[in-house]
Amino acid sequence: NNRIINAPGTYMDTLQSMYGCDSIVWLTLTLKPTYNINIVDSICQGVAYNFNGRQLTETGTYIDTLATIDGCDSIINLRFKVNQPYKDSIAASICEGETYNLHGFNATESGRYTRLLQTEGGCDSLKILNLTVFPAYHDTINASICHGQIYNQMGFVVDSAGTYTHSYQTDRGCDSILTLNLSVYDNKTKEINAEICEGETYTENNFNENTTGTYVRNLQTTNGCDSTVTLH
Repeated sequence: NNRIINAPGTYMDTLQSMYGCDSIVWLTLTLKPTYNINIVDSICQGVAYNFNGRQLTETGTYIDTLATIDGCDSIINLRFKVNQPYKDSIAASICEGETYNLHGFNATESGRYTRLLQTEGGCDSLKILNLTVFPAYHDTINASICHGQIYNQMGFVVDSAGTYTHSYQTDRGCDSILTLNLSVYDNKTKEINAEICEGETYTENNFNENTTGTYVRNLQTTNGCDSTVTLH
């Protein structure tokens, strides 16, 4: 009756009937609630979020207006996020004989490895490992020297027969083991006592002599060592 009421309660109004008599109207007013609901939620990329029949796939803020059982508006505010899957690439290297065991990998050979994990939000996380295995070298040298000489190559300084090892590192930081098998050959000395008749020539053992005396020839053995031959 032209009064604006916005609070619950009991209200009375006195009117007049068409006959001029009082007509009392009692109003019992109930205020039915409206709802304003805020929701914060997220999903993983590739999955649809059902928002009251709407399939959401993109991050954003969405509003939907419903009706309560009393017919009043109910507003739902959704702050929605789509979590992206993570793809992380790792480039790593190890030396031959080692194992790469970080980030859940257990690899010993060069290659490309993948591992599927989950983020804190439950979304897929793909780790890719590109692994390079650098060689560790194991080389063997077979060498020889003559008695009295010293072998002083490749980091070795030795003068006795035997097997020796030397450890290096490659430019990649990997072990390189060098093994030396060394032989030591003796210098040969030979004394020859010989006779010829006058007018003859002694021509053995690289000599060419026809006069009594002592003669020396310095030769080399098949191993390249000194060989001294003395002829009397």
